[in-house]
Amino acid sequence: MGTTGWLSLLALLVGAAVAENDATMQLVDLVQDVDFTPPPIVYYVTSPRVVRNARPYPVSVTIQNASSPVAISIQLMEKFTPFYRYGDALETDYSEKETVLAVINGTVNPRTTQKFTLPVPAVGKDFGNRWGRGSSNRGLRIQGRDSNGNSFTDESYQINIEKKNNLIFIQTDKPLYKLGDSVKFRVIVVDLSLKPARVPVDIKIYDPQRNLIQQFLQVNQANAPADQQAGFFASDVQLASEAPLGSWSIEVSASEDETQTKSFPVEEYVLPRFDVKLSAPAYIIPIQDSFEVTLTANYTFGEPVKGKAEIRVSGPGKWVYELRRELKNTRNFTIDDFNGTAKVRVYVRDLVNDTNEFSDWNAISIVANVTEGTTQLERQANTQAVTLKRQAYKLDIVKSTNTFKPGFPYTIYVTATQHDGRPIPPTTKKMVVKISSSGSAFSSGYFDDEIKTFAVPANGSAMITITPAKEARNIFFTARLGKVSATTSIGGFDSPSNSFMQIYPITKNISVGQTAVFDVRLTNPFTLLNYTMVAKGQVLMESSVPVKDTSATITIPVTVQMAPRARLLTFYMRPDSEVVANVIDFEVSGLLQNNVTVSVRAQNRTEYAEPGESVSVRVETAPHSFVGMLAMDQSLLLLKSGNDITESDITGAVSGFDTDSWSFDDAFGSSKFKFPDGRSVFRFLEQAGLVVMSNAAIPGNPKNPDVDSNFGGRPPGVMYSMGGSHKRSRYRANGAAEAMPQVAFAAAPVMMDVATSNRAVAKGSAGGATEEPRLRKDFRETFLYETFPSGSSGVVEFSRPVPDTITSWVCSAFSLNDDKGLGITKDASLLKVFRPFFAVLNLPFAIVRGETVLLEVLVFNYLDEDQTVQVTLDITGQDSSGNQLATVPRNKTITVKSKDSTSVSFPVKPEVVGQLLIKATAISSMAGDSLQKTLRVKPEGIRQQFNAPLFVDLRKQNTFSADVLIPLPRADIVPGSEKIVFTAIGDLLGPTIYGIDSLINMPYGCGEQNMALFAPNVFVMKYLASAGRLDDDTKRRLLRNLRAGYQRQLVFKHADNSYSAFGDSDSSGSTFLTAFVARTFNQAKDFITIDQALIDNALTWLVNQQAPNGSFPEVGKVFDRELQGGAGKGTALTAYVLITLMESAQAANFSEHIRNATQFLDRQVADVLNDPYALSIVNYALQLAGYSSNTVLASKLNSLAIIANGTKHWAKEREVETQTYGKYVWEYKLPAKDIEMTAYGLLAAVRNKDVEGGFPILAWLLTKRNQQGGFQSSQDTVVGLQAISEFARLTTTKDRNIQVKIQTDGYKKDLTIKEENALVLQTEEPDKFYETVHVAASGTGTGLVQISWIYYVRNSTDYQGFAVSTNVRNGNTDLTLQVCSNYQKKTPSNMAVMEIYMPSGYQVDEEQAKKLIGPTPYLSRVDVEDEQTKVNLYFDKISEDRICVSLIAYRMFTVNDLQDANVVVYDYYNPMDRNTVTFNANKKSSNPPETDFLIGDTDSVAISQSTE
Repeated sequence: MGTTGWLSLLALLVGAAVAENDATMQLVDLVQDVDFTPPPIVYYVTSPRVVRNARPYPVSVTIQNASSPVAISIQLMEKFTPFYRYGDALETDYSEKETVLAVINGTVNPRTTQKFTLPVPAVGKDFGNRWGRGSSNRGLRIQGRDSNGNSFTDESYQINIEKKNNLIFIQTDKPLYKLGDSVKFRVIVVDLSLKPARVPVDIKIYDPQRNLIQQFLQVNQANAPADQQAGFFASDVQLASEAPLGSWSIEVSASEDETQTKSFPVEEYVLPRFDVKLSAPAYIIPIQDSFEVTLTANYTFGEPVKGKAEIRVSGPGKWVYELRRELKNTRNFTIDDFNGTAKVRVYVRDLVNDTNEFSDWNAISIVANVTEGTTQLERQANTQAVTLKRQAYKLDIVKSTNTFKPGFPYTIYVTATQHDGRPIPPTTKKMVVKISSSGSAFSSGYFDDEIKTFAVPANGSAMITITPAKEARNIFFTARLGKVSATTSIGGFDSPSNSFMQIYPITKNISVGQTAVFDVRLTNPFTLLNYTMVAKGQVLMESSVPVKDTSATITIPVTVQMAPRARLLTFYMRPDSEVVANVIDFEVSGLLQNNVTVSVRAQNRTEYAEPGESVSVRVETAPHSFVGMLAMDQSLLLLKSGNDITESDITGAVSGFDTDSWSFDDAFGSSKFKFPDGRSVFRFLEQAGLVVMSNAAIPGNPKNPDVDSNFGGRPPGVMYSMGGSHKRSRYRANGAAEAMPQVAFAAAPVMMDVATSNRAVAKGSAGGATEEPRLRKDFRETFLYETFPSGSSGVVEFSRPVPDTITSWVCSAFSLNDDKGLGITKDASLLKVFRPFFAVLNLPFAIVRGETVLLEVLVFNYLDEDQTVQVTLDITGQDSSGNQLATVPRNKTITVKSKDSTSVSFPVKPEVVGQLLIKATAISSMAGDSLQKTLRVKPEGIRQQFNAPLFVDLRKQNTFSADVLIPLPRADIVPGSEKIVFTAIGDLLGPTIYGIDSLINMPYGCGEQNMALFAPNVFVMKYLASAGRLDDDTKRRLLRNLRAGYQRQLVFKHADNSYSAFGDSDSSGSTFLTAFVARTFNQAKDFITIDQALIDNALTWLVNQQAPNGSFPEVGKVFDRELQGGAGKGTALTAYVLITLMESAQAANFSEHIRNATQFLDRQVADVLNDPYALSIVNYALQLAGYSSNTVLASKLNSLAIIANGTKHWAKEREVETQTYGKYVWEYKLPAKDIEMTAYGLLAAVRNKDVEGGFPILAWLLTKRNQQGGFQSSQDTVVGLQAISEFARLTTTKDRNIQVKIQTDGYKKDLTIKEENALVLQTEEPDKFYETVHVAASGTGTGLVQISWIYYVRNSTDYQGFAVSTNVRNGNTDLTLQVCSNYQKKTPSNMAVMEIYMPSGYQVDEEQAKKLIGPTPYLSRVDVEDEQTKVNLYFDKISEDRICVSLIAYRMFTVNDLQDANVVVYDYYNPMDRNTVTFNANKKSSNPPETDFLIGDTDSVAISQSTE
């Protein structure tokens, strides 16, 4: 019972109708004829059990039998009871503490009721916990005193404070997602009347580990723009390509207790093309010797699946102790020519050993799968169970209510059904029902049994009505049919005067807008009956009706406020003050008044729409509504549902506002009507959510137990009737209640017969042979994800092209209206997208130039006639130099039988490199289809990529000149594979900005690699924002990368809040990586949502690893030995962690740890003076700490610098470089550590604001970047780009005007770099390759010019460090590849990566590859990518001991003339140590087909032999 609904309840209970605004009322004498001595003041206090936060709280006080007005004080209290804990101090205070939350005072005159309203304050989330450890309860206390000194005090601590005042619903566009998907979501906020609510909400997205991923704070504000729909917010979250799999969640909060969560799974799934279902009997009995199992498989567009089916049937298991396992009898069925439906007969004797196995807990299990014949895709049906039942039927006794009221007829239903709910077959057996009853303690105890025997009705259900005598306390029922029995019992209602009331609904289906009629019967005559209608915690109606003898009729207009359920309370008060009452709860349909209907249908036919054609959409709802639509591929719903908002969701949410504690039982055998579970009026009031404090005579009131003391003093005997036959000795001749009105709740299901025809496309119609079939290329999983206003008519009609997927679409909508509220489509519109004739084209991920691939086109024909089909393959595209390619289309003719499919193949041999568009067209005289896919053609050999960045510095001089010499390995190079590109840009970070998505030419499968791609986005964002150059497109790209990298990094988080390279597969977190993550997350939080707890917890984990001497040792695996344990005994790592702590916003919390680490580094100064790598990091760390020894370190570091040709850098080993100023020769490779330590030198210069000293360092760093703007590995890229970006922020200039001339033999290009185009990457690609390039520049300012080139070689020339060997073993349709490697140096490598590329047409067995982890030494992670054509294996290290791995790959596409595939092994932190080898699967057809396409021969158009 809710809030205002109980204000006037007490007055109604005592027999007086109350005017709506009347605060006082006269009452009848409550204490006359009562069998106990009343106190000087008789009071009734009623209030809701639930207090709404910051809402007025009503309390009703009735005073009776007082000699003068009574002064009243009412307090809303909070009581705190502390808990004792072992070890607490003796002086600990354990006394209860009370706080007054609200108080009100007033006066109540005798025989009146006064309403009081307490102003309830808003309470926060810490409410109830302000005193710490203990329990907190809320309660109501009332005190009264009259003028004669009589007083009373009463209290009840059964009150809850409810903070929820709104309803929140969340919709996502799909029920489940893949990595890389965009999660689109909508949030709807409405009030209790379902009308849009302008309530600010916070929206937070969490990953499966409850890490905060993204948030939208304080949306749906009250002061939002008028054109923004109230109560609605929509956005999306982009999932990273690698992020935690599992259950993600969207959490929407309007306040602490107003939170709604929607979960969505992120997993690796394949959208099912068809659905498989099993049908079998729910049970069998011992006399059955067999049963039939039916297996069906249909595509989502309705057609049957052809292929192979397997059914496995297993009997109940039996545990064999000697074998330590369970044994089952099993029967397998295989259907090789499955065509959509199969039936098999299963014989019980094959599965069940004897009849003793027939019991309700044993079952036969059935599993089945169907393999599609054309694609070999497999899908399983849900497992079916056939229960083994001992008996053929069951008995149930259905009670009309859980309690009976003596004097009223009571009905039970004894039902005999089969175990699946069907009526039992006709039987000669008799149904026997025994009825027993017991009386009160003052009666004769148990009464005689009554036994009734009768034939089983045709429907199996018998209705038995009895009229219990007033002496009856309990009644027991036992029913038996043959060997089957059922029992139940009911208890009697309490009344000292044997006065009872019963409500009977006359209207069986109550809905909004109609009139509900109830018949109320009394055991004793009365004159006036009061009633109250309550719904959703509010009183909707109060009135009274006259009673005719012992009967009254209540007629109520049904309003939307009553939906979805309402309660009718009827009551009167006897002269002796006893309350006689009853309550009935009933279902009200019509909660949603904003009706929404959606129709999505084809425009040209009734059965289905064809792919890509426009469909008509019609939405009808209340005028001036806001509508949101959604259509989902039905295939998604085969995997999961629950993403859409449904009517049951809304009904359940609204029902949650009935915050009382009623325990209801179904009434009259129907869930539409319910009676409370209780045996007294006071119990009714308690269960209704009402706090009652009184010292008057309410039956069941524990404060006046004497009220019930004379209950049960009734004369012996029992009265009841059964089926109209009565025994004279047990029938009451007069005074019996009238017969119960007939209540029938039999509802027959409505069967809908839908006829569907599949018409063939008429000759000459769209899609037929008279016109080119439309190209299918849109294969979305959702569409119609739109919002729009409904306008003044409420009807919206428009057209949209349907996606090309052949499936069925489930279309729904919601509607928001200021008057009608929220509406939801009750029945989704189902749109079938089908083409009775269509083609499928399957392509490999990529092939290599010179290979011949057999492209297969599969044609499906669901027309009623066989079709002669012309299949055309047309290939276009462009080579890697941008030249357009075209070929002469090839045609082949095939015959495709009706309801069948046929394939045709085209051999294709590309002789050029690039992207080929493969277009397949299938046309018959009656239909046609066309689709297009892209085939990537790669060059043969091993890719070699180089970059020569030139830093043009015209600040102090006005000319610049340089020659770049490019040597080529002519003997081994793949002819025509050379390619050269010139670029120029003004901004120092320009190349990085353009190459931000691929800074490092390495995979990013480990935690550090991901951070190496994540961190540069932070640096670029900070730099561009400070320079005023952050445009919207760049900002969106950087934010996308940051959010994706953040999600990916959480994959590598441990439960203890640390991070490691491979996450939970590592035994512990890594000190280095945890510091790296905390440092970078702290920098990124200014741009994206970063869960602050992740940073705080990572820092806490770090300081807990600090050694007593102040150092930070590596507790995890050592991947980078230079940083984690090289010279200085880990000094570099301590400096790295110290930098992280000092840069954090929480540095003050770790002052002691920072001091200890700083002192440790100071003591290690002498050990690092000759190690430039450790020296560079320690110098920067102590510089941040402001330590005095930094001066010594800086001086020593400067003395170790290599200064030449206007540049300055540091190297691990001093060497004479082959490059000289003015001429660059690119024949050497630089250690990544040299870049990293030089970057720390530049950061130190930035810290000192030493611009002039920093420029030579910058000049050297800029000339060492790769083409994408990164460096070689992870840490050199991160620290290098941080240093460049920080220096760029320090030296931003707008004085830039540079004329660049690029010249070589037969080629010349002029470029201009100005401030206006400083962020424009100017790119030029010559038609031919040049080995000598001259670059000259003049003007003012700084800029960058890059010469980048690639070529392919047949054999690797970069062998260093690793020995690699391969062995290939071929099967008929598979191959096994063994790769072995060892590191040929004395000490093991750092973390090593092995990249294995599969031969064209082969896909690796991913499951088998993942199983290599564990048995293979030092292998920590396996990633499979590029459609299972590439495998990346990550090793903690590789030593002199050889490590071997074996992979299995399957030939999925036929490719002949296979070229070599590559295996690359390298040290991740020292990429100079690497080796690349090739292998050949050498699997050629014994009879190679004649080539249909030779792309690149002299007959082709615009042929080019260049490579990418």
